[in-house]
Amino acid sequence: MPVGEGLHNALDVPPECFAGPSGATFPEDEEEEEFSFQEMSSSQDYEGAINFPRLCIQTSPNITGDFDDFIQMKCTALDLKDRFLTTGCKNMDGFLNGGILRSGLTEFVGPSAVGKTQMALQLSITAQLPEKHGGLNSGVIYINTEGPFPSHRLAQLCQHFKTHHPDLPDIPMDNILIKNIVDTEMLLYCVTTELPSVLKEGNVGLLIVDSIAATFRSEYENDTISKVNDLRVIGRSLHDLAFYHKLVLVCVNQVGAAINEMPTGTVETMDFAPSLGLAWRTLVNNRIVMTKQEDTVRRLEVPFSCYIPMRSISFEVSAEGIFSTDSGFRNDMY
Repeated sequence: MPVGEGLHNALDVPPECFAGPSGATFPEDEEEEEFSFQEMSSSQDYEGAINFPRLCIQTSPNITGDFDDFIQMKCTALDLKDRFLTTGCKNMDGFLNGGILRSGLTEFVGPSAVGKTQMALQLSITAQLPEKHGGLNSGVIYINTEGPFPSHRLAQLCQHFKTHHPDLPDIPMDNILIKNIVDTEMLLYCVTTELPSVLKEGNVGLLIVDSIAATFRSEYENDTISKVNDLRVIGRSLHDLAFYHKLVLVCVNQVGAAINEMPTGTVETMDFAPSLGLAWRTLVNNRIVMTKQEDTVRRLEVPFSCYIPMRSISFEVSAEGIFSTDSGFRNDMY
């Protein structure tokens, strides 16, 4: 029986749970073999937040899924100082416990014009920085499903970034490979066929999908089963690519209206919920919600994450990019 399948059947828990304290050590008496966290993922809805980083789990080839065998798994803690991508803002990096984790899938979700694409563009710049400055010293793959790519805005951010950080190297835009997607069929082919070949050839550290919901919201009509199956294939493929190529994986998601009705049938309030529902939610490791406040002020909130507590911070979007002047983190989101 494959390792991932055995563990899934024995434990039936989502990938967020496969973690442990950074000081954990286990006997080293057998040859190691890596396997993907995504082989162990479950469709179970997971409400918890684990406030310590995920471990890189390795095990011997003879594990059959028994719990005693699972306890004998060899775990190697991540080198935390090299496992984050900076957002380009110290306050925001502090809020995110170091930046965007180089493990799992991080989602930025929120209403239109709140700053989701701005964040994705900013990360595509910081990823090219040297590691000593919080970057990945690598190229970027940007999958764009939201119409024309905002190349003018990216050039503007590059110029402002260089102005404020003259001591850092130039950020060339040609280190960002842009793939424009118009439908789900193209997206499936891209993540299952094209990306594996591209990632073998070049130095890529960041993979962005902006947005994951765009093609799904305009297709499938009432064919929910096909929609969920295609979504799971795309999500698991992205996870596997990120795991095997050690990528920072960021997906932008849209929101839809959620109407709360009273027992009498009258509408009480209207709120917003992330698109794609539970089928997508079980594939997300870290969800970061972006909301609009008054004037130009916006807010980041973390409803669940494998390494960030549930808290929020205010931020602004300007011509120079996304930044936060809020050095205190609020824990009273709910």
